Amino acid sequence: MKPYLVLLILFVVGSQVVFAQSEERKGSISGLIVDAQTLEPLIGVNVLIEKTQTGAASDLDGKFSIPDVDAGIYNLVVRYLGFETKTIPDVIVGSNRDQYLEIKLVPSTIQGEEITVSSGYFSETRSDGIGRVSFSPEELRRSPGAAQDLGRVLNALPSVVSLGETSQDLLVRGGSPSENGNYIDNIPLPNIRHFRTQGGQSAGPLGIVNTELVSDIEFSAGGFSSKYGNHLSSVSDISYRDGNSERFRGELGVNMAGFVVNLDGPLSEKTSYLVSARRSYLDLIADAIDAGGAPSFADGQFKLTHNLDKKNKLTFLNIYGTSLFENDLEEAFDEGFPDAISNENTQNTTGVNWRHLWNSGYTNTSLSYSFRDQNQLLTDVLTSETSTDLDAREAMVALRSISYFRLTPSQSVEFGVEVQAEQNDFDYFIAAERNQSGENQPDFSRNDEVNGTLSSAFASYSLQVTDQLSTTFGARATYNSYNEDVNLAPRFNSRYQLSDRLGLNVAAGIYYQAVPRYLISQNANLADLKSTRADHIIAGIDYLLSNDTKLTIDVYNKEYRNAPVLPEVNSIGDRSYVLDAFSQFYNTLEDDGRAYSRGVEVLIQKKLAVDFYGMVSASFFRTRYEDYTGTWQDREYDNQYLFSVIGGYRPNDLWEVSVRWSLLGGRAYTPIDATESANGNSEVLDVARFNEERYPAYHSLYTRVDRRFFMKKTNLVVFLEVWNAYNQSNVETDFWNVRTQQIDRSTQFNLLPVSGVKFEF
Repeated sequence: MKPYLVLLILFVVGSQVVFAQSEERKGSISGLIVDAQTLEPLIGVNVLIEKTQTGAASDLDGKFSIPDVDAGIYNLVVRYLGFETKTIPDVIVGSNRDQYLEIKLVPSTIQGEEITVSSGYFSETRSDGIGRVSFSPEELRRSPGAAQDLGRVLNALPSVVSLGETSQDLLVRGGSPSENGNYIDNIPLPNIRHFRTQGGQSAGPLGIVNTELVSDIEFSAGGFSSKYGNHLSSVSDISYRDGNSERFRGELGVNMAGFVVNLDGPLSEKTSYLVSARRSYLDLIADAIDAGGAPSFADGQFKLTHNLDKKNKLTFLNIYGTSLFENDLEEAFDEGFPDAISNENTQNTTGVNWRHLWNSGYTNTSLSYSFRDQNQLLTDVLTSETSTDLDAREAMVALRSISYFRLTPSQSVEFGVEVQAEQNDFDYFIAAERNQSGENQPDFSRNDEVNGTLSSAFASYSLQVTDQLSTTFGARATYNSYNEDVNLAPRFNSRYQLSDRLGLNVAAGIYYQAVPRYLISQNANLADLKSTRADHIIAGIDYLLSNDTKLTIDVYNKEYRNAPVLPEVNSIGDRSYVLDAFSQFYNTLEDDGRAYSRGVEVLIQKKLAVDFYGMVSASFFRTRYEDYTGTWQDREYDNQYLFSVIGGYRPNDLWEVSVRWSLLGGRAYTPIDATESANGNSEVLDVARFNEERYPAYHSLYTRVDRRFFMKKTNLVVFLEVWNAYNQSNVETDFWNVRTQQIDRSTQFNLLPVSGVKFEF
């Protein structure tokens, strides 16, 4: 029986089941409340369950506990004199479970002994840059069409373009996947994707981050502060929750990510653990998703938290992932592909972070080691000979230290250092071939080490000029040992609060990113290329339509300089933007490439205050570059417009229904030259019409139903989704079919039921 049929039966039967009402189904709410700026615990904070008289106050350590809470879903209201009142929705109390919260309160800019400022459901500030959006754990879990994957949740934002169901890459404001940065608990992660290829792109539908472990995520699409470097487009700053320090908890589940086990609990009075393991069953349903192969992955994540004392906290983090995609010659030929593929990735990040609290600030210092091994073998389906053989190891030791101090109630500084020492080994062979531009390329092989260091120092100064005006000045200096350059990157942002509901925001900054190491491996001289530079200018407004609904409008301009580009005379003939051409190999490049991305974004967020929530996003943008002939071209991800709407309805604590509809403009492409391709039975593009055509617009509907069961000692969550509910045939790409010797077209997922279940104990 298909899994989703089992889920349907559970839905029908479960809706008729009435658990004995005489059995008490109780849980609790506890947590820690701190100053959002200094991380100091706050004493005497009032925490109240909305629309009740039930609550608690934080103790001398900033901790609070509300025992004997009926199982259900609540909103919490957190009030403290001198701080903005915060409302926290979606606080889910399970039977025999403690819901632990880490709450950060933002100091109010309006000072007064008897003044309490309310910011409703949007208490986060934008002082650290424009375009920042936060998601709660429940918002990550229930997002329709996301499969609880971080990338799929984020691509509902107006700043993020998606490649469709078959990939979870983030394409932020016209940038490529390699332009994004990711941090978990102050530890940089070079990669958070399964099935990664050289150049940063992913060839699979799911990522490594287990959103069940996330306590908070802040995503910035531009104008981010000086503490982030070596990224041109975006930063995701993720916090994993600590393990429960009071009792053991466990979760077993099955969803799109596969089989899931999450466990956490105390090891001692001062030590807790959090562990997760996942194993996909994508290889079991490969036929259902028309993958043309058998993709599989597994990952394991572990966090250990030890409180040395009230001022010092150590966390140990390990994130491991492995993925494999392979098909045989017969399978690949039947699909019309030119090569059979075996692509295996193994990666791991392990690190420790020490947090020390000062009287009016903190220092976070992390030391980590990351590596990724990739083994890729492509075999020509027509000759059975090797066309590509790649073995690569990318390793990095990273030291990152950030200190924050509040000098006065209106002034603060943040400063630190970051060092990334890299050791990369590339061993690959590419057989002689006719490339997509119709140029004959000889055999190409390399066996090289690419080693270097990026060393940075950064600082920023924030000033609350008046009750309405705040501003931050910052800078980051980076020494790049690959080309021995020093890059200075100033940053600025400011906010003016016109009223209690309307705010104006501006940000500007210079951002650098070193040349991808896989490019340097192709020719040692490419190490001398300058780091690519992007200049951000952003302006926006945010308007609080109601306590639970906010409108945000941003306008941005991003100018790229010093991008790698082919020289005017070359033997490759590929006019693609180099940082988007992941499968291409180059013997020579120059560093005077130019590009830009410009657009306007609209976002409306409605939090779940009562029984309805939603998000509407729209974006109109252009992203272009100058090719080696001096002609301006559309970049690979110049979709020009996107629109997305998400809506959810929760009639009670047991049922929830949600939908999402997405629309994305067709991306530019170069049509295939059928005559030239037929001559050698290999794909050749009509370069005279480079990027002149566009694929049809992408649009799809996702529906989702959740059902909760609160039992005496355990809890159960069952959900059923339908992806591409009206079975739209969305184009993925055109390709030359070597079996039929004709132009063929691959598509995204057809109508696909996705079911899942989570059992809490």
